[in-house]
Amino acid sequence: MLHIKRPVRLLPSYLERPPRLWVNSGNVQLSDVTRLRKTLWAASQGQLTVNSPQQKSAYLPVETRGRSDIAPIHLDLDFDLEGVEVSNELPQQCQLRTVLEAVTYLTTTPMSGLPDEVRFRDDPNAQVFRRSLCLWKNKGVALNWVERNGKTSGSRQAAILVPVAVPEEASISPTFYHCHISREYFMRVELVVGRSQPLHLKLPLQVYNSLGC
Repeated sequence: MLHIKRPVRLLPSYLERPPRLWVNSGNVQLSDVTRLRKTLWAASQGQLTVNSPQQKSAYLPVETRGRSDIAPIHLDLDFDLEGVEVSNELPQQCQLRTVLEAVTYLTTTPMSGLPDEVRFRDDPNAQVFRRSLCLWKNKGVALNWVERNGKTSGSRQAAILVPVAVPEEASISPTFYHCHISREYFMRVELVVGRSQPLHLKLPLQVYNSLGC
């Protein structure tokens, strides 16, 4: 008897927009805070905060060929002045690095709930596989600062829209949850504004490939 092995890719036949709840989850980071400085050793100009709302599900066509833009990431920057002097010299550009991270959870016993990486570490019947793909590396992005309404003088805000483009060589399957295997995606973002310390985010990204059930 001959035995032949061939890899098979299975895609869910239903709409993949699972009700994943990230409230109080230690596995994601939707905001970060640092101090903005003109130079490395200068006094702090103020507090800089970056946050991102819950990302919408990203549609990825099944018959994708070549580079594909699947979803933009929206980032909000808030600057709060420290002191009485209004700063008009905020950096007009930031440096961005984005990494798409695919996490696959595999268990020999059925999962009783949504996968949790921390819990899986202590489970001898579970494994976690991770693959990372750098999409943007130290890319310069312009910042358009505007005054925030209702805030103290010197408070500014800026919005950043980061496109997410999947390279041709990348193989992306939809987000899915099964009792024995699950796949999730995260977007890791590193943001540097002026001489500030890097800001880090880890955003959940749900991918689906069907427009209807």
